[in-house]
Amino acid sequence: WRFPALLSGWPFEPRLHEGVRRALERPGGLVIVNAPDEDRRRALAYALLAELDPGLNKILTLERHAFRRVPEWTQVEEGDLPVADPDHALELLLKQRPDGLLLEGPADWALPTALPAVLQGMRVILDMPYVDAADVLLHLRSLDLPPPLLDRTVRMVISVASLPGLCPECRRPVEEDEEGDPGYESTGCAACDMTGESGEVLVPGLFAPDTGSLRRILREADGSSLLTMIGRRGEPTIRRAAR
Repeated sequence: WRFPALLSGWPFEPRLHEGVRRALERPGGLVIVNAPDEDRRRALAYALLAELDPGLNKILTLERHAFRRVPEWTQVEEGDLPVADPDHALELLLKQRPDGLLLEGPADWALPTALPAVLQGMRVILDMPYVDAADVLLHLRSLDLPPPLLDRTVRMVISVASLPGLCPECRRPVEEDEEGDPGYESTGCAACDMTGESGEVLVPGLFAPDTGSLRRILREADGSSLLTMIGRRGEPTIRRAAR
């Protein structure tokens, strides 16, 4: 399948669609889109921007190269900024106070750029190449950003990955994990040429913290603890879905 331009075209379950829309309805804030595959990640970021833009809002993107051209948006590529003083040029762009801002780039650069914009009331979408929310939160914590600041600004982390599908002919349930989620495995059969795999499955994940919850979660010591705490909230995560 090709990447839909609108969020409604992505094959997510209704609960995830509803969670994303609720997070986008909150004013301002930071939305982090992460996936190992760059095209899928950027397509999803564009679909989220389209949710913010019913033809009325002002959208600004700052990317190495535009993923696709959208005539109604202001799209700035890395080479468009003056080499002599790119930070000043970016500051002038942000004075346009866009309703939605997409930043593509290393998190060490993008986050310090995004947070002042968020604190001014803008909605900022960051494009980050991680697996799921636990990886993103570990990275945010490694940057020594104050947890209260992240708690005030992060609206959601949405992840999407593509995994091999299990063969329906030899798939069978296995023991539930510690969170009570059922798992499955395929042992291989003639229908799948003994690989246990069949096709491809799009696996989304969503972490949309309430005020105060992110600060508590960031106190956890490691990635497995972060993943467990996110899972306790009942939100879909890629690693859980991969079972």
